[in-house]
Amino acid sequence: MRIRRLKARRKPRVAAIEVLESRCLLTGPGDIVSDTIAGATNLGTLAPRGLVSQLGTIDVAGDRDVFQFQANTPGLTVIQLDATNSGSLDPFLTLLDVSGTLVRSDDDSGPGQNSFLTYTIVGGQSYFVVASGFGSSIGEYAVSISLPNVTDLDVLSATQSLQRSSTIGVAGERDFFQFRADASGLATILLNAANSSLLDPLVTLLDSTGAVLESDDDDGEG
Repeated sequence: MRIRRLKARRKPRVAAIEVLESRCLLTGPGDIVSDTIAGATNLGTLAPRGLVSQLGTIDVAGDRDVFQFQANTPGLTVIQLDATNSGSLDPFLTLLDVSGTLVRSDDDSGPGQNSFLTYTIVGGQSYFVVASGFGSSIGEYAVSISLPNVTDLDVLSATQSLQRSSTIGVAGERDFFQFRADASGLATILLNAANSSLLDPLVTLLDSTGAVLESDDDDGEG
C-alpha cells in the first residue's frame, strides 16, 4: 500500500501503538459522572508510556460524562472511547482544552462504531474528555487516555530512505513512528506485511498536532 503527499514538512510526523505500561482508575458501570467541566472526574496525570482509563454509562439520550487529565510532558496522546457489552451505545468522543474550547472530536474512527483520536498535548496543561452517545444511543463504555511510545526514524532526505520492521502482536495494537524531512517534496510511505504474515496492513499519516492527514488500507501490492 502507498500514500503520496505533495509536500513534506519539517515538523515530526507520526504514523500508528504498542502495549503500554498502564495505570487504571476504574469505577463500575452506572456510577454517576458529572456532565460539566466544573465537576469533571479527574483521571490524574499521564506519565510517558502511561495510560489512565475509566468505565462509565450513558444512561439516557443526550447524557455526557466529563473527565479531566494532565500530562507533565508534551507528546502524542491517544484517546479511545469504546462501547462495552451492555447496551447499544454508539460512542462519540470530544476533547476540550483547559478553557473548554473544542480541540478535536470523533465518532467512528475506532473499531466498529467506537471512537478514536490523537492529539499532541502541551505539557503541564489540563484537558477535558467528554464521553457521550451519538444520537439517542445509550449504554456502557470504557474511556482510555495514553501517551504511547513513539519511535524516531530520523530525517528523510532525497538520498536517505527510512525503514523499520516491527510486529503487531495482538488485535487492535498500533505502532507509532515519527520522521522529519529535510526538504519539501513527494513522500511515499509503504507498509507491507511479511510473506508469512496474516496481517492486513493499515497505515495512517498524522501531522505534528496528531491530526490525520491520510490513511490507506489496500492501495499497495497484495
